[in-house]
Amino acid sequence: RTLKSDSILTWSLDFEDEISIKLAHFDRAAYSTPSGLIGKIESSSYPAPEMVKYDYREEYTEKVDIYSFGMLLYELVARWQPFTSDKATLIPKPKLTGLQTYGFQTLLKLMEQCSEEEANKRPSASHLTKLISNPMFQCHLSTQVLRDCVTVRGCTFIPSLRQLWAYGEYNITRAPGDLEASETVIEGTQVFILNTENLTVQGSLELKERANAISTVDSKVWIGMLEACIHVYDTNTFHFTDRIYVKDSVTFISTNDTYAFVGLANGMLTYYDKLSFPRESNTIKIGEKAIISMLPIGDFIWVSCGHEIVVLSAYDEITVLKRWQACQTNDQVYALVPSKENKSVWSIIRGSLIITCWDVCLGSLLYPVDLSDVLKNICDELMMEFINVRLLSLECSQNVLWLGVSTGIIVLLTATSKPEVITWFRAHRNAIRCLLEIPSLNREDFPVVISGGYGEESFIKTQSSWENGVIMSWQSLQSNDLQTVVRRKAYLDL
Repeated sequence: RTLKSDSILTWSLDFEDEISIKLAHFDRAAYSTPSGLIGKIESSSYPAPEMVKYDYREEYTEKVDIYSFGMLLYELVARWQPFTSDKATLIPKPKLTGLQTYGFQTLLKLMEQCSEEEANKRPSASHLTKLISNPMFQCHLSTQVLRDCVTVRGCTFIPSLRQLWAYGEYNITRAPGDLEASETVIEGTQVFILNTENLTVQGSLELKERANAISTVDSKVWIGMLEACIHVYDTNTFHFTDRIYVKDSVTFISTNDTYAFVGLANGMLTYYDKLSFPRESNTIKIGEKAIISMLPIGDFIWVSCGHEIVVLSAYDEITVLKRWQACQTNDQVYALVPSKENKSVWSIIRGSLIITCWDVCLGSLLYPVDLSDVLKNICDELMMEFINVRLLSLECSQNVLWLGVSTGIIVLLTATSKPEVITWFRAHRNAIRCLLEIPSLNREDFPVVISGGYGEESFIKTQSSWENGVIMSWQSLQSNDLQTVVRRKAYLDL
């Protein structure tokens, strides 16, 4: 009955400490009887509606504390009091208009549940403890629904404008003029431009062709098409500025300080000198299969082509330096992601559930990790079928590996020579095809990891976010901080 901001004491600012917050004013608290309590205390800042409605003459339960906790969450987000008097609590839920919701969507959703007018609709204390201690709840910042987008296939970040360009497929079923005629399905690409500071949509583009790759090239965004061309867009105006024709479907686009690289489905790599673009281009044969991923590291560029990894010199003349078989011939190296110091490169083996780590200097395999048992146990816990489960995306942030799975699960592992699973959660309904780190503006802030997939499985999911492609942003914690969160959850689950 005394839970309010005035009763909360900050005990420690060290995240590693077991106790950082303490509650005060327990001299006015009381044990609840099986039937509840009756009575009024002067120190209750936010009495629950059932307390005020009957002027404290009817019995009430510990759910009044859940209501007070909801008001406390409102104070944390809004930084002002929800009500100015006891009578105001006859309107149980404070107004949310005008609040900055980015980073607080989970807290606001929880606040709404805790401040339900009917006490039996409020969550229990044990449910709150389980929910708040969940790593997914702790890391989730925001969700943006991409309407009419079936799924999210890729995204790119424009640092100077703090923009995120994401693209996905859309299927629109339209009936022709004759109502008895069969319907037609139009397939194309939706491109959404978002502000990474609050995940709001700034604009969108509708393309009739099917996109297959996207990348930032200086102040432009290049979108590679299956129809053997590249669309170039201005990042300030969102206007189409150029079309580049190539000799096959575009499978990947990357860039360094000198060149823009375009990987093709026929195993060819086309590269453009930025100073002479688009007048001059050159092509080099990498392999017989499609180029799946590229990663510039210093004066080199790593290329995955089928079951091979190829390292090229990218300083002056583009030449092949190293080539080795990374997996079985019927598999594919699907992603190339650098470690924080660019000392190693992580990759996904598409036809299996294996991730591999490569030494950049030696060009040798350090350690393969088979996640088959881990993912099978996760599927068993979620009561999902362990059929056609695939690894789709990979990112390394704060020395933590973020791994996107076809079932919508994100697995977090230590980015060490022998990685270990830290935790996991189901973020999307399925198909997490892109994971991307958004660097922070200054050292005091934390980086953010963006995930793109179909549907949302978080605490704040809605009907709209369940049925469309969504972009979700996550706080990127360091490995030690994540492990502390996991330990606390395990302790509270006992």
